[in-house]
Amino acid sequence: DLPDVTALKARIIPPYVSRQLVSADLRRPGWTRQLPTPADRSVLIRAEGLLMYLEIDNVAHIMEELAEWSASAPNVRIVFDWISPLGKTVSRWHPAVMKTSLAQQQRSPFSWGMGSQDEMSHLLGWKRHADYDLMAAIGGKAQWFNRLYRRWTGRPFCGCQALDRGAV
Repeated sequence: DLPDVTALKARIIPPYVSRQLVSADLRRPGWTRQLPTPADRSVLIRAEGLLMYLEIDNVAHIMEELAEWSASAPNVRIVFDWISPLGKTVSRWHPAVMKTSLAQQQRSPFSWGMGSQDEMSHLLGWKRHADYDLMAAIGGKAQWFNRLYRRWTGRPFCGCQALDRGAV
């Protein structure tokens, strides 16, 4: 996270031994030098509410840098959430976005929508471990829309995915 977010998390989330908060701008090359060396430990990487805000080139560089940084770890799992290309486009009409300056610019807050559920595994060459349909859990109109979108495209409107390298 960026420094302001890391500071907020440090204040509101109780500390525990296996977690380390790191402030870094993931758009800048070399940011993984701020992370502890994984050496012989298994690694879990969470990218929550992040990747869809970045251009695909930035997403690719982040993932490549994480893959290089974690190469010495015996097992690595990365978990991230994603939105579909249609979700990226229509997000500009979401009530929360309509209250921001993005509404006047007629822009989506998101820069990247995952084109296929294999996009990230192909990018990294890692194994797809699991996919979660986030809209299915919401219910109501969102669930109805998601069923329609699934029927049309064969995949959820948005989700969470876990990718593995090694024998996680």
